[in-house]
Amino acid sequence: MCFRKDLFVILVLLLSSVLITAQNRMSPQERTKQLAEQLKLDEEQTQKVEEIFTRSQEKIMEIMQSGGMGDPSTREKVMEIREQSNKEIMSLLDDTQKEEFQKILEEQRNRMMQRMNRN
Repeated sequence: MCFRKDLFVILVLLLSSVLITAQNRMSPQERTKQLAEQLKLDEEQTQKVEEIFTRSQEKIMEIMQSGGMGDPSTREKVMEIREQSNKEIMSLLDDTQKEEFQKILEEQRNRMMQRMNRN
């Protein structure tokens, strides 16, 4: 039983570090630029998406700086922030953009699952 708990904690830490690394790999501005190009966002959408990405990154950094790396609920908290951000972005998009954004999110999930399976 203790082994399972230790394994779970290690898995949470690993997933958290992967998420944080991926989040920090690109700044909110870079992420916004990439998404704006992929979805053909207008100026207003682009500005709002950047605000969403910035808030999301700030919240995640707060969790990590407050000792979240050792907390088993960290991954869950980070995923909640990401899901909320995705919902906010989705609300800004037209139907065509929503469809494309869904594809982008699915590709991200698939890449994350592949990374988890390699470890």
